[in-house]
Amino acid sequence: MKYEYVERSEYKEPLQLALNLIEIIHYRLNNLFTFEHKLAGSGSRKLITRKINSNDGFDFDFVFLIQK
Repeated sequence: MKYEYVERSEYKEPLQLALNLIEIIHYRLNNLFTFEHKLAGSGSRKLITRKINSNDGFDFDFVFLIQK
């Protein structure tokens, strides 16, 4: 499968939605766990990709660190 890079204007809103969902989870787990997250891989360098000719969405890779 081939991938292409996506312009920021295309992935900005879906990324914000993903980050908002992560923040909701973070808030709900705050009393139980220490919770950290960050974009990983190409996403950490703002190089978001998607499969060419596909409707799979964007490739956002996150790293989660959850400690009790």
